Amino acid sequence: MSRAGDAIYRALLRAFPRRFREARADEMARLFAEQRQRVAGRPLAIARLWWLAARDAIGHGLRARLRSASVTAAGRHAQDRASVSSSGLRAVAQPLRDVRLAVRVLRRTPVPTLVAVIALGLGIGVNAAIVSVVHELLIDPLPYPHADRLVLPWQRRGDSQTGLRLTPRITSVDRWREAKTLDAVVVYSNTRVTLGDGGTATVVEAVRIEPALLDFTGTRVIAGRPFTAADVESETAARQVLIGETLWATRFGRDAAALGRTITLDDVPHTIVGVLPRSFRLPLNRPELVVPLVRPRPAKDGQAVFFPIGTLARLAAGVSVEAAEAELTALAKGTIDPSWTVALRTAAEHLGGPVRDALIVLLGAVACVLLIACANVAHLLLAKNVARQRELSVRAALGATRARIFGQLMTEYLVLAVTAGVFGAAVA
Repeated sequence: MSRAGDAIYRALLRAFPRRFREARADEMARLFAEQRQRVAGRPLAIARLWWLAARDAIGHGLRARLRSASVTAAGRHAQDRASVSSSGLRAVAQPLRDVRLAVRVLRRTPVPTLVAVIALGLGIGVNAAIVSVVHELLIDPLPYPHADRLVLPWQRRGDSQTGLRLTPRITSVDRWREAKTLDAVVVYSNTRVTLGDGGTATVVEAVRIEPALLDFTGTRVIAGRPFTAADVESETAARQVLIGETLWATRFGRDAAALGRTITLDDVPHTIVGVLPRSFRLPLNRPELVVPLVRPRPAKDGQAVFFPIGTLARLAAGVSVEAAEAELTALAKGTIDPSWTVALRTAAEHLGGPVRDALIVLLGAVACVLLIACANVAHLLLAKNVARQRELSVRAALGATRARIFGQLMTEYLVLAVTAGVFGAAVA
């Protein structure tokens, strides 16, 4: 490590001009080696020593190079190079000085600055929250493959578009799988379970799914394996579980050893077999636990036991919703009341349909609020600049150009906008 440390330190010294290294490098390397010996065995002290050495070597070395270029350079060519280097440094340093000056100016008037940050931040935060809700419910409700053909089957009384709607029975779904107007039909059942893994028991969102649902939604596990047909053969075989990426990170620290570990769900042991990405979601549910869906056994009288399910279907290419509804209604005969029909709704209609108009109105309202906030802040800054007229006149008299003054004012507004944006992100 001694030789490696000497080599690293000499590499840092290359920041100094060659003449300086030829005269002082050996002595500086010897002194640094002695300092390393004094702090040997103390990791924090060693880290601090290296930090100070790197900072001093690079900082002083670059300054020495600049002084050498400006003082010892001979001839017009060397002077031009030094001028270019100096102007490049000024081009980098000037914006930093502008930002520091902008912060000082804004701190001198804390009340107007605070009012502007709060007004803009609230407007930005509320708009961001509403836009995310609109995107989630109306624009991209379920980002599955072939989302334009995704439908959710319901049962409704007669041809009414409103009124009572029921989720379909599993017996109806079994018949729908024979439909030629559908490419695929999958079911799931939302639930909540009590998770225990030797620590504190917590209630988390979960879902029971068929193995085919992951392919339907285009979801791939990021660790482990997905469910297989063998996992739904019986209640005993179904004691497998997929955990969400967020739960994997917060509860298990993204440890690969979590795969194969046993956790309890409602006091029933389950084995973790895979991890699902954070993007996995179902209608109105972002489950953290996914278990296989096993159908309950028929009752003693032979009737199928009802249990709540959600259904997702994908229309065949070129098939209309009306044609699919007619076929599914015909296939469901004998499993539903004759006065009921099958209705297919798109994801946007299912998730955002009841509140679509309200969301659009709310989106327009919060956009107006943001515009009003921007107008108020603009008037506030204009009044503030009028009060600074004497200061700006002095700057102009001392040689500041209009472009320089304009750039400084824009920097102040940019710092204000960024601060408001950070506050708005926290509000959202």
